[in-house]
Amino acid sequence: AGLKMEDGRVTLVDSLDKVARPAVLRDELYTRYPNARTAHCRQGGDFPYLSVAEEVNLYIQVHLRRMGLQVDRPAQPDAPPDAIGNGSAAASDPPARPSGP
Repeated sequence: AGLKMEDGRVTLVDSLDKVARPAVLRDELYTRYPNARTAHCRQGGDFPYLSVAEEVNLYIQVHLRRMGLQVDRPAQPDAPPDAIGNGSAAASDPPARPSGP
């Protein structure tokens, strides 16, 4: 039973700090997919995709690129438009002055 897939198409994301799952389950996973790539997060516990989301996202992007998919990172919502190159203001334009009294 279990999922049938090529080991080379699998990337295992693992956390190196304390986790709740027994070590035997981790070992079984690595035994089941011996040729899988591994992505180790130094922190993250049982939920690295929540604790260190940026790191996990980077690992996912690398995995998808290895599979032949192009991945573009979305713009950061709190960055000014000219800082990410998607805004209408050119880098050489002076900053807008606030209007009002």
